[in-house]
Amino acid sequence: ASAVDWIRLERTGTRTWGFNSSNGHLNFYDETASTLPFVVEGGAPSYSLYVKNSGNIGIGTAEPSGKLHVSYPGFNPLILERNDDSAFAQGLEFRKGRKGVGVQAGDQLFRMMAFGELNDGTYASASNHQDFMTAEATDSFTSVAQGRQSSFYVVPTGSITQTLALRLLNNGNVYMPGNVGIGTTTPGDRLELATGVNPGLLITGSNTTAAESGSISFASNADNTDTRIRLVNDEAGNILRFDVRNTKASAWTPAMSIIRY
Repeated sequence: ASAVDWIRLERTGTRTWGFNSSNGHLNFYDETASTLPFVVEGGAPSYSLYVKNSGNIGIGTAEPSGKLHVSYPGFNPLILERNDDSAFAQGLEFRKGRKGVGVQAGDQLFRMMAFGELNDGTYASASNHQDFMTAEATDSFTSVAQGRQSSFYVVPTGSITQTLALRLLNNGNVYMPGNVGIGTTTPGDRLELATGVNPGLLITGSNTTAAESGSISFASNADNTDTRIRLVNDEAGNILRFDVRNTKASAWTPAMSIIRY
């Protein structure tokens, strides 16, 4: 670029900038690095980039209602692309600050909301924003303790109140407060399997060296700490056995066996 082609902003010993209009584009040029960090093509629609006096930025809108508000017609997805030889994909990073005191147990680390325009042309108020997915801290964060769990929510038909649908606990377990259907969308109990010609339930023991594997246990309390009855696949699958015990500390006693010959 020459001084004739560009309006240059220069201070001796510092970076030189310039901008011009060429090829129907408005170009901002870093002459020191020989790069074009910002270009506006001729014919770009109104409010392609809009900065409000609040500091909010709008893309496709002159009324951004958040720090970044993107509005567009039709199907125009947001695209994050990582274009190098790494095996890792591009990602979004969410950070939760606490003004120097650190994240506290119970803090929300991540929140994704889903809501739409109402039939009066307005949107739900901020107090009615519905969560779709959240992540919560289960530790007060230190360099060695950063436990967390994730929760998924739904809003029942005819309601505006969200309800928990599924929680991925920090110990790897899964909690679901509602009925679960496999092969059906209308489960009538805590677990309902709707099967065809294939077997409906297969339980496989992960300990291949144990004499007992693939068991079903029945607990008398909600936290499963007082299991009194169990159904066991014993002796390499040759015996199906019912065991009982009086207390959690008691040894299991066989009550009935079905032997395969």
